[in-house]
Order: sequence, then C-alpha cells, then structure tokens
Amino acid sequence: MPITFYSNPNEKQKKELTEHNDLKSMIRQFVYNPDQPRAPKGSETGGEWTKAGDQNTSQVVKARGAELVERVAKQLGYDPKKIVVIETGGYKFIVGNRWFEADGSYDPDSGDITIYNSYDLDEKEAQAILAHEIMHSKWHIYWENAKARDDGHGDYQYVLDNIKVLKEKDGVTPYSKAYWLGEKTNNVQIELAINETLAEIGRLKLQGEDWIPATEWMDLFNKVNHG
Repeated sequence: MPITFYSNPNEKQKKELTEHNDLKSMIRQFVYNPDQPRAPKGSETGGEWTKAGDQNTSQVVKARGAELVERVAKQLGYDPKKIVVIETGGYKFIVGNRWFEADGSYDPDSGDITIYNSYDLDEKEAQAILAHEIMHSKWHIYWENAKARDDGHGDYQYVLDNIKVLKEKDGVTPYSKAYWLGEKTNNVQIELAINETLAEIGRLKLQGEDWIPATEWMDLFNKVNHG
C-alpha cells in the first residue's frame, strides 16, 4: 500500500506534529508492512503498520482509514503515493481571530497531502477533505505558472483585475471568510485568502451543497480547476 501511516505518536512527536516541524520526515518513519499477517477482508483490522527498521516493535492498527483515503484519492485523480495518513488530530492554528484544527494539509514543495484523524473518517468526509486539499495543489500549480508567464493579459492579470471584487465577495464559508478577515487586518496574504476560498469551493462542489458563489469566484475556480 502506498500510503504512509503514523501510529500512536509519543508526547514529543505530538508536540512536533502540532508545531508542524519536519512533518514528513517524522511520518516517513512509519511504513506499511505487507508481509505482516492481514485480517480477513471486512474485519476491523486491515493490516499491520510498523516502524521502519524496528519490526519487533510493530503494532496492529486499523488500516481501514488509510485504505479509504487511498481509494478516494484515486477517485479524485490524485496520486495515492502523494497521500500521508496520520492517526492523530491535526495541528491547531489561528486565522484572523478564530482557532481551527487541521483536517488535512498540502505541501507545495513535495505535492504531499496529509490527512489527520484517519480512523474517524467516513467516505464523504474523506472526499471533502481531499477535495479541499487537491484544490490547494491545483491553485499552487496555476498560480506559479501564471506568475511565470505573466504578459499583462493572461491568468495572472485576470486575478489582479478581479482582486477588488474577490475581496468584496470575501469567502464562501466561515473558514474561508476568516482568511479574508485576516487579509483585511494585514495578517494574511491575499494569495492565501484566494487559495483557501477556492479550496472551500472545491469541497462544496463535491459535496453538492446548495449555494451560489459570486460569478467572479466561479470563473476563477473553473480556470484553476481545469488548468
């Protein structure tokens, strides 16, 4: 199985996870061991996860969450090898004046998506989290390409031309609105506020929510989503 799993971190590791330091290097210490006995299909235990280089200290854990996330990633067209699954809760962070706990995160340097609290996910939740994080990936690619080929007429200029109205239609959910509140107080860069709003649109569209975003937001979303 290509998905990496972080099982039962100790207190020091939890602190490091919360601080989001060297996240990937810590996670990659834990790998799926296909040679360990697997439980019968449909049972609660999906396999055994072990710390690399220390097979004797392996623990039997529920791999169903990891298997679910892998399947959903394939459904949404994202490389499962780029998915990292963590058993524990995500790091806490503040945006504007509100605190949040991460359900997932995207690393633009590696393209890895990390999913937290994997044991508690059902399929709809996994789809929602991945849809949000995958849109971060699409925005990163779109925005970097747009800046690289800026000629005053392309995608980069489109965003600049519509900044005012995008700010006026500030977000589509309480989460993305928090970023625009932060942008207004100079605590959040406008690119991040746009990024999070598009990610929330991606999640809402997949969930089939009954909502009508501003035309300018949907125009930008379609540009980013379709590359």
